[in-house]
Amino acid sequence: RAHLSKRSTLDSIEQRWGVSVVAKGRYYPPGVVPPTGSDPPIFLRIAPGTELVKKDVASRLSACAAAAADLEALLRGKPLPGAPPTLPHSSQPHVSTAPLPAQDASPYPISGPGFHCLYLGIPASCPASWDLAGRVRGPNNAYLGHIASACACVAALRGAGSATVPETREPLHVFLAAGDGAALEKARGLTTSLIDTVRADFVTAFPGLPRPPGSGSYLPPLPPPPVPMPVSVPTGVVVLSADSAVLPGMESYLEGAPP
Repeated sequence: RAHLSKRSTLDSIEQRWGVSVVAKGRYYPPGVVPPTGSDPPIFLRIAPGTELVKKDVASRLSACAAAAADLEALLRGKPLPGAPPTLPHSSQPHVSTAPLPAQDASPYPISGPGFHCLYLGIPASCPASWDLAGRVRGPNNAYLGHIASACACVAALRGAGSATVPETREPLHVFLAAGDGAALEKARGLTTSLIDTVRADFVTAFPGLPRPPGSGSYLPPLPPPPVPMPVSVPTGVVVLSADSAVLPGMESYLEGAPP
């Protein structure tokens, strides 16, 4: 308590991750239950700092999760995790040593410094009554909450159908963020196991619908191809086929031509 309430300790975490850390609540000795209506037990509130709020959502969540991991390490008397992960626009290496999948062909986020996006791959024809989002979250968010607690990370459902606010346009996926590479990979393993279970339940419930990808594939689907624009034919042009046209006055040249 004394160490974490020092301003110098909180300042070092803030400078390391670009977050704001504020101690709130009141200290109660072990075993003392706060009286009704009194201040809650002491806790630390972590929020994006002045510069970090200008970054994208993934960067903000990753930095806050990393700061929480540092504070958790201090609480447990362990050394701090490795160097801070760089922000997505940087060319510095990822904090995790695991190879990242290629994502040039996809407009959707997949992996980056301190985060993973694992896509469910359940077809859009899945009935709404099956409650896909609820099956991933678990009762009262128990499944994703367990992953977040066990790995000291952020684990949240994102994308179309997630019912988050705001709901983004990406296909439904689980977003993971952590400041420690090992914790992030542990969270990825737990999440892929959860997704595989949901996929198996879907195949059992709806054998006639398109099957989701197999185990080990959690990339987003490719977006549908663009709808071609209709080709307008100039006035006076007679279209004979998809690749030929005859101008007025040229019909005589086609007389006797083979079909």
